[in-house]
Amino acid sequence: MSHVRSRPIDLLPDRSVESVAAWLKQHPSVEVGRFDGSSEYASAIRKGAPEARQVRDRWHIVKNLAACVSVQLAKTLTGLRRTEERRPARTQALQQVQQARAAERAARYEHIMELHTPRREER
Repeated sequence: MSHVRSRPIDLLPDRSVESVAAWLKQHPSVEVGRFDGSSEYASAIRKGAPEARQVRDRWHIVKNLAACVSVQLAKTLTGLRRTEERRPARTQALQQVQQARAAERAARYEHIMELHTPRREER
């Protein structure tokens, strides 16, 4: 079983495929190539350590997930706003029905209050 490190083991002069592949060829004990998801690093790992297993690092996975969630939320909110904009305005007939119902409720309330208030004769 190999030793897993959570810290850098070397610093390369640049990020080129050739530099990474050359370094990997000089270090054949590398079994796992952790990369940020770039196609260049994936290519370098395939060239320099074809037997190594490629994995993405957690930081980039979480970063990419957060970006995807953010894009999806923005699309959903945009869709919701468009749906609200497309709602037909209340028609005059609907407004009249709602006003009539409100007037009925108000009249009923007033009638109940009249029934509840004691009459002068009963006092």
